[in-house]
Amino acid sequence: MHSGYNKAVPENIPIGTTVLTVSATDADFGDTWIYGLDKSYAHFKIDPSTGELLLLDKLDWETKSSHSLLVTATDSGGLVATSTVVITSRRVSVYEEQTSGSTVKSITALDKDSGINGHIKYKIISGNGISSFRIDSVTGKITTTKKLDYEIQNFYDIVIQAADGASPSLSATTLLKVTLLDINDNPPVFIPIAYTLSVFENIRVGSTVTTVTASDADSSSHGNNAIHYSLQSSKQFKIDPSTGIITTSSILDRETTSSYDLVIFAIDGGSRKQTGTCTITVMVFDVNDNPPVVNGAYVISIPEDTPINMVITTVNATDSDEGDNSRLNYEISKGNAHHRFKIEKSLGLIQTAKTLDREDVSIYKLEITISDHGTTPRSTTTTVTVSLLDVNDNAPIFTKNNFAFTVDENVRRGTPVGTLTANDHDTGNNAYLKFEILGFWTGIINPFYIEPRSGRIRVNGHIDRELSNFYNLWCRVSDSGIPLLSSDVNVSITILDVNDNYPLFSKALYSNKTTENSFLGTSVLSVFATDEDIGGNAYLSYSIDLSSTGGPLASQYFQINSKSGEISVKQKIDREINPDFNFTIKVSDAGSPKKTDSALIFITVEDENDNAPMFLPAFYNSEVPYTDTCKTTVVTLTATDDDIGINSQTTYQLTKSINSDLFSLSSTTGEQICYWIYVQLTTVNFSSNFNSFNNNFLFEKVRVGN
Repeated sequence: MHSGYNKAVPENIPIGTTVLTVSATDADFGDTWIYGLDKSYAHFKIDPSTGELLLLDKLDWETKSSHSLLVTATDSGGLVATSTVVITSRRVSVYEEQTSGSTVKSITALDKDSGINGHIKYKIISGNGISSFRIDSVTGKITTTKKLDYEIQNFYDIVIQAADGASPSLSATTLLKVTLLDINDNPPVFIPIAYTLSVFENIRVGSTVTTVTASDADSSSHGNNAIHYSLQSSKQFKIDPSTGIITTSSILDRETTSSYDLVIFAIDGGSRKQTGTCTITVMVFDVNDNPPVVNGAYVISIPEDTPINMVITTVNATDSDEGDNSRLNYEISKGNAHHRFKIEKSLGLIQTAKTLDREDVSIYKLEITISDHGTTPRSTTTTVTVSLLDVNDNAPIFTKNNFAFTVDENVRRGTPVGTLTANDHDTGNNAYLKFEILGFWTGIINPFYIEPRSGRIRVNGHIDRELSNFYNLWCRVSDSGIPLLSSDVNVSITILDVNDNYPLFSKALYSNKTTENSFLGTSVLSVFATDEDIGGNAYLSYSIDLSSTGGPLASQYFQINSKSGEISVKQKIDREINPDFNFTIKVSDAGSPKKTDSALIFITVEDENDNAPMFLPAFYNSEVPYTDTCKTTVVTLTATDDDIGINSQTTYQLTKSINSDLFSLSSTTGEQICYWIYVQLTTVNFSSNFNSFNNNFLFEKVRVGN
């Protein structure tokens, strides 16, 4: 067998046509051959006896431009020979984009005639390439008439006629198939080359965003239209290089990046690679994945007299989301005691809603809740601290309606008396208090002063209870605000007594009389003392001064009422023993230490006719001469009486006489005569307006001489 067969056939050769016949020879005599193919071929089969290679299926040179078959020949002895059969089309291939006039192929026809009959002329008589090619009529050289473009038409059928010069002319035709070979002159093309799509920011990693597709007008030859996709540097997206499927490669955050411009490259596989680009704008749609964020801290101070509806601050919050997800609503959720404030729901303006009073509430901690309008709202809170600045709207108030203090008299200057206290619900200078004494309702002026800051009242000078025992002060407390506010109060100060005054008797000397033998308890006289002090310091007690001359004796006969000062008889007095008393009494107060005073007492004891006259001597003995002289004094009687005054005046009389006619007795002189005489001596006591007579009898023995 031949080592190889080559055969060019037209594409449109009918099915069943014998393409060629293979034959084998063998030096052995009489051998027969059996022909076959090494395998089953789709388009061809061989007659095992004749070696004819037959067409089984229509050829398509665009699909496959050549067919290579291995033919076997087996002799009777089992020996096998092989040969390769290459079936090609009658075609020529040229690269596109060659300039006009480029040689395509030369066609040669044979004519066994000679002379003009063998002189051949060529021309293109039909086919779809008639306008694209020309043929040299003499040489059969086929050239292009224009630049050919594979992407416009990639194959041409040219029917070429070869005619001799005879007349009539004989001719033959052949079909030349011109295949344009693709060069990589076209980049991949995206349709469209730019567009916009959207995804939600919460799309999962790995989710498909879109699929891009690019086409390449070039052929698949040499990979000219094999497209490889790539994505310009992006951390958020990736593209499948083969399918063009774009997926997310990381979490998207619209608040960080709301859109992405993806540049997609489509690169073909040609030797000189061509690139097509597409720009995709990926809009990231918001989901409510961010809570509102409060900007800044809110600590403010406003005067407590801020008018109603005054804007005091604006809470500024932002939401990184968009649309309703970022549309915010403000409300005061806590801390709005007595609903003193209000907030504008959409703007966050905080205003006063009611009158404020720092003395009621000085600090408000308003909890502000900010919510968005997302389907599932997100919220955040912040605290607005509102401190009320004091306004001097409260007058200082004394803690008591009246203050009452006491202080001892005679204390030193500066001695504290008492402290005024007052409260002011304001603060700062508005509560910085000053005290003052405006005047004295009662009492001597200016015995006291007040410390302006502490409100402590102190003694300003000498105070004497005995001069003024009570003071009523008009006092005021003022704050230091603007305008200045004040309150007044009355303060009473009672001066307490100290024992600084001696008791004083109303007289330095008291005198009186009393009758002897007066009954016990008989009042003699009363003394009286005063003490300018009060209380115990003026509680007086009278007594007889036992340390004074005459005191002990007087105390035996007299007593004094310690409270009333009445002196009365304590024991019967005998004038004849104690005709008078001269002693000292004293009066003491109950203070500590005690103070005393003294007075002299002179008491004269008046006589009472309590003593009888007594003859001295009690017996008289006398002699008289016996004469005849009458009225001779025989004896003179003498008598005494311890009483005094009228109670001691004596008269004499004879109460019993034997010879009364012989003797006589002078009632005043006591002269007597002669015999024994019984004499009665009478004293008259003019006491108690009656006369009392006491008799003492005296017997006289008169010796009468004869």
